[in-house]
Amino acid sequence: MIKHAQDDGQISQNPVQGVRVIRSSRVMAKVRIPTKGRGSRTDRRRTLIDAAPESFKPLLKVAAICGLRASEARGLQWEDVDFRNSLVQVRRRADAFNEMGETKSDAGSRSIPMGPMVSNALKRWRLACPPSSIGLVFPTKRGTIQSHSNILKRHFKPLCRKVGIDLRWHDLRHFAVSLWIEQGFTIKEVMTFAGHSSVQMTMDRYGHLFPSPDHQRGMAEVESRLLG
Repeated sequence: MIKHAQDDGQISQNPVQGVRVIRSSRVMAKVRIPTKGRGSRTDRRRTLIDAAPESFKPLLKVAAICGLRASEARGLQWEDVDFRNSLVQVRRRADAFNEMGETKSDAGSRSIPMGPMVSNALKRWRLACPPSSIGLVFPTKRGTIQSHSNILKRHFKPLCRKVGIDLRWHDLRHFAVSLWIEQGFTIKEVMTFAGHSSVQMTMDRYGHLFPSPDHQRGMAEVESRLLG
């Protein structure tokens, strides 16, 4: 819970960092995100984005497609958006006290590809974005850092109630990762884009979403090369 709160920018530091909890890998929580079929989470998130005010859509798209943590999106600056190379570069984050700082780990500093829809949404938003002295991509109307609670209470939760969807903000990040896996990105690519510190972390959370290898077919091909 502490780690989740830190990821969401609700606390600035982990007070139990370094405390080791011994547990069996068999009870490791998995992220379950069905993405196919009518009424799927893909459809629900598209409904959410479609119903959002134009000023809120760019932030939703960045969260649901590029997978930024709440603190990373709140600290994103226009100099971090590379339109020429179609990259969102995570270089800093805004903590629970709305102070800018480094990413939560070395792996958190990364570049995430963006497709044309996200790129075009950000280009349009840049024309309407409130001016900010530090060039924030998603500032308040006064140009200051948005608090996570403000995003939830004034924008996200009312929107979820409007369309009848029960969703946490961090679920958008989980959804983004599940889409990368479904698209066929490698484990290493998913780890890098998500800002995980190790492949093990990625596999502990999302390993069950990767397609299972067809071992029987592989063995048949081995037999064919050797004996066929």
